[in-house]
Amino acid sequence: MVWLIDNITTAVDLFGTVARTDPLSAVLLALGGLLVAFSSAIFGYLALGGLLEPLAPEHLDHPARRERT
Repeated sequence: MVWLIDNITTAVDLFGTVARTDPLSAVLLALGGLLVAFSSAIFGYLALGGLLEPLAPEHLDHPARRERT
């Protein structure tokens, strides 16, 4: 657990150093963080939908997926 905390603090220090060296580096670092956060949020949304889809009642399914009787 100590290694994890040490690695996180080291990463924060390194990213801070990179962000302070040049304004362009700070912008690129922020855009990279946004790209990773956006991708993770989309993946999480799709994964959660896939896990919860079998639990949805039939009346909430799309009409094209219902069997016609």
